[in-house]
Amino acid sequence: MGFRSIQDRNVKLVYLTIFLLGTAYGASLSITALHLKSLFDEWQIGTLGTWFAAGIIAMSLPAGALIRRFSAKATLVLCLVLYAASVVAFPLLTSYWAVGAVRSVDGAASVGVWVACETVLLARSDNRTRRS
Repeated sequence: MGFRSIQDRNVKLVYLTIFLLGTAYGASLSITALHLKSLFDEWQIGTLGTWFAAGIIAMSLPAGALIRRFSAKATLVLCLVLYAASVVAFPLLTSYWAVGAVRSVDGAASVGVWVACETVLLARSDNRTRRS
């Protein structure tokens, strides 16, 4: 039972999205560390993780409401665009505050992607495969 056996095109797209996003996360983590080391001291680099976490928390609260209001697909697309924009903008920034703001957007977009993907997958499961 492999990827080709999945009949639902949307499920395949979600799996592909998760794979590509995970690959992007892996690549960006190492590059992020190198970039930040050339700009900031260790304390500032450490606090930038807090900015990312703040974005995660800020998006975790309204994610479900956004999906109900605009659909999982629209939320997923918007969050992927926001994530891509933050990845593109990140190496161009040199100000601590600008990098912090972009890290917050990165965190928020990441949560939006994961919650939207989970919503798409759960909507396509049947009662037999859902867990309470």
